[in-house]
Amino acid sequence: MFKALFACSILFLIFSGCSSAPQDEKEQDESEFLEGEAYAFDLNLTAKNPDAKTLFSPYVDMTAWPFFDFNKTNNLTHNYTLAFINSAGECSPRWGGFEEYDMEAFNERVTPLKALFGQLTLSFGGAAAKEKALASVCEDAERLFEAYKTAIDAYDIHSLDFDIEGVMLEDSQALQKRFDALKLLQQTYDDLHVTLTLPVMPYGFSITERALIKQAVDANITLEGVNLMLMDYSVDYGADDPKKLQMFQYAKEAIEAVNRQLKDILPSKYKDEEGNCYGFLGAVSMIGQNDVENEFMYRSDFSKLRDYAVMRGMRLFSFWSLNRDRVECDGCSVDDSTMLEPSLYGKEEFVFTKIGALSNVTSKVLQWKQPYSWYWQLSDEIKKDVPAEIYDVDLFDVNASTIEQLHAKDKEVVCYFSAGSYESWREDAGLFPSEVLGKGLDGWEDEKWLDIRDENVREIMKRRMDLAASKGCDAIEADNVDGFNNDTGFDLTYYDQLYFNQFLNVEARRRGLLSGLKNDALQVEELVHFFDFSLNESCHELHNCRYYFPFVQMQKPALNAEYDTSYVEDEDAFSTLCQSSKEEGFSTIVMPLELDGSFIKSCIFGTIK
Repeated sequence: MFKALFACSILFLIFSGCSSAPQDEKEQDESEFLEGEAYAFDLNLTAKNPDAKTLFSPYVDMTAWPFFDFNKTNNLTHNYTLAFINSAGECSPRWGGFEEYDMEAFNERVTPLKALFGQLTLSFGGAAAKEKALASVCEDAERLFEAYKTAIDAYDIHSLDFDIEGVMLEDSQALQKRFDALKLLQQTYDDLHVTLTLPVMPYGFSITERALIKQAVDANITLEGVNLMLMDYSVDYGADDPKKLQMFQYAKEAIEAVNRQLKDILPSKYKDEEGNCYGFLGAVSMIGQNDVENEFMYRSDFSKLRDYAVMRGMRLFSFWSLNRDRVECDGCSVDDSTMLEPSLYGKEEFVFTKIGALSNVTSKVLQWKQPYSWYWQLSDEIKKDVPAEIYDVDLFDVNASTIEQLHAKDKEVVCYFSAGSYESWREDAGLFPSEVLGKGLDGWEDEKWLDIRDENVREIMKRRMDLAASKGCDAIEADNVDGFNNDTGFDLTYYDQLYFNQFLNVEARRRGLLSGLKNDALQVEELVHFFDFSLNESCHELHNCRYYFPFVQMQKPALNAEYDTSYVEDEDAFSTLCQSSKEEGFSTIVMPLELDGSFIKSCIFGTIK
């Protein structure tokens, strides 16, 4: 995290002449952004594999108390992995291995989920299974078959997951019994889907897991896939020092290592034309604090992992567990308070769920072509003949017919609105309660900072994004999203801003909209993995363009607008600006501060008045 703050907002800098660039006390190793495939990806790159489908199906701990309330998430995901079914000492399925929780006991919880038309999976085993696993208790494959069949028939759910870890990995007799029973099940149910969930390290599977998979294949079990438990890597991978942890990087290494290993184990039916097994794999992380001390899955790593799973065409993206993704953790004791990302929650629930669910969203694919020629006009009648591929227009002032006309000219339309400030002239200004209005913005009359922590503000922003979607906007550009760094009248923290900006991105994606990060230089490093493009103002004038380099290095559009009149009056200065911009990978235009379309100087298509 950057510790130093801007002394003044970017627009205040323009008016006052304040020229100090933000300084950070953290050394930024730019090599981390230059690892090619490791970071040069995003959900938008599903264009590389448009037929790939990555199912998002988070785990639910069914016996954690209080019981998880599915009504709170059925608008986010309809897919659930219900865990765990074991025994209570006899060869009969019981949720959590508790005698009182037979299959019938949870009928009222499971049956309504089927009406959501999602995918439900019954998961057996888990870390706590040990001697309670049905495969250990049932004396032979036939009785184990009957126990599994009881669970299947109780809910008419034909997707089974077997979480095999710990001592269960070494129980060869139970493993063979399980596979023999599964073979009988697949002879009984034509549409039975079976997955294995196994522990993994950054180097891939150990010889134990590889032998287990080969044993399943040799037993003629048809597997839907193998899910990788991307968690609990041990102190050997830096968990003794949080600064060394790279949870996404370890997950990526594990996925790639397993893909290489399975090429030699799996038959061709599980591989793609290039011999890869990504479509056979699932990615399962543990959100927040993992079981290993100091091992934390933060939202930034979780978002990167989601993008990577989608890009690779992995069959599943999941996490443990929905019970944890709450303001107050269902099923967590007082000692488990660090299971959640501490500063994450505030009033926002199911944040990881919303991020993960984007795996299932058919979002607009970023199709902007380099060089990214763009035009920005927020007032007066829109000029429709500017030779720019990207138009940035005011959400409230533009009408749907204008957007339709721009689309007919093959333009991509970005819609501007202020997410961090109140504007008295907007049609929805009356929706803002007085208590969310803070101090005025320097240099802008009738505009006040907003308390972005307030739920009313978030609901209004959702309405604005609904409006953007209804008008046909391709993307949003939300302004004034760096309030934490200004004198707003509210005690906004770095994390208040970070999570509000992530909220904007997630809600935009849920509506099929791309989203751009406006300014907010100090949080680019943490937000670049969420946003599709950046738009900064005056980075050349203020000498802070380097803060936006991560967007360039991730091959995402980095749009830049300059207002200094010297670029208008001095062609040499403009030429130097364009040369620098090209070298840095920015798409730069020079415009009047009013953004009224009176003139534009583009480093790509020249000057238009």
